[in-house]
Amino acid sequence: MAVRRRDAAGAVRRSTARLAGLVLFLAGCRPEPSLQAYWTGTDTGKAVLPARAALCGTHGPLLIFGQSGDTGIGLALYPLDSLQAGKYPVFDPTLGVVRPGAAVAARWTRKMVMADLRGSQGQVALENAGAVVSGHFSARTSGG
Repeated sequence: MAVRRRDAAGAVRRSTARLAGLVLFLAGCRPEPSLQAYWTGTDTGKAVLPARAALCGTHGPLLIFGQSGDTGIGLALYPLDSLQAGKYPVFDPTLGVVRPGAAVAARWTRKMVMADLRGSQGQVALENAGAVVSGHFSARTSGG
């Protein structure tokens, strides 16, 4: 889930942000799955995004995407063997896959420029890993 960061003028700027959120796929709590997130750092904001998820094979990854317009957040959870509730450390996906681990990427518009970020450290805590998936994540991100 590597993401490149470019602004409209083509110059590449380095930025960092803290991204935190709640992955909420509880059908009983909300009519539709959603991903709620807030971020601080160079920019500060929040979003509640319609979400979807897919488990790729029996050993993952579990891909979770929340997107609305030009704002999007993606998580990829790589279980050790099978997807289970627990903590998944965030890693930089350009350095290879870590199992168990999680890759995080985010994109939003700020001041007429797209901010594209990828997670470099943090944690995804998966609380429910059955037919219904829920959990929390916190990640430090940087531009690619």
